[in-house]
Amino acid sequence: MKQLVVAGNPIDHSLSPIMHIAALETLELDREYCYDKVLLQKSDLKKFVESLESGLINGANITLPFKTSVIPFLSNITKEAEAVGAVNTIYRKDSDVIGSNTDVQGFLNVLHENDVDLEGSCVTIIGAGGVARAVAFALVSKDISVLKILNRTKLNAEKLVTSIKQVSDVNLQSGSLTSFGNSEDEIDLLINCTSIGMVGQSIGKSPVDKNLMSSNTVVMDLVYNPMVTKLLEDAVQIGCRVIDGVGMLLHQGALSFESWTGLKPPLNVMRKALLQVLEVTDDGP
Repeated sequence: MKQLVVAGNPIDHSLSPIMHIAALETLELDREYCYDKVLLQKSDLKKFVESLESGLINGANITLPFKTSVIPFLSNITKEAEAVGAVNTIYRKDSDVIGSNTDVQGFLNVLHENDVDLEGSCVTIIGAGGVARAVAFALVSKDISVLKILNRTKLNAEKLVTSIKQVSDVNLQSGSLTSFGNSEDEIDLLINCTSIGMVGQSIGKSPVDKNLMSSNTVVMDLVYNPMVTKLLEDAVQIGCRVIDGVGMLLHQGALSFESWTGLKPPLNVMRKALLQVLEVTDDGP
């Protein structure tokens, strides 16, 4: 049986098996493939990649904290992974093992699914970590007007801006999270790429002050548990259109699935499986 895994540390919280097993069962691939969680230590990375090279493992999702540290052990990575500096998917192609980053296209697929028009827009990202890097590189590939990156540690936001400037001439700005709302510029799209508001960490908290938000802003939170974070709750109250984090989890996972099997997965089945485990329905919590 071909083995697919999600590897990281910690790994118990991952919902990737939920959606991938549902897709495998629906496509009647569950007798050919299995999908499991693997708890890794940093010292295991070389051996882990070797197990992919030998075919012992046929494909993998890589999650925190190894999205960057796995790269030196890979002989091939995609242009997206190279630009972002992070790998979240490993797949086999003939005798090659390739590291890719499906967060970039997955994020753009979510915006397309929600009819978000990026042309000429002013976008603010909260956070400067790995996911923020993928989102930022995805955004500057489109015809946006301004991209502002805010982070609790301003230096990290500045470093990300410097990195993006090497590949884009979009108007890029950086600042500390406390500077949110200081500008008079209208924000068309606000994206939380931090873990603020997540179950088990800071549930009930929002990265920005509700009173500084505008009802004209589309607000997206990449936190998916809970689906309705404090940020989204506040945004709904003032009349914003909101996008929860399940879509990002779903679409990046769907692209991983396709790279392993060569088949397009049933998005509706994967979404339903995720919503069931999060104890919600399509109508809300």
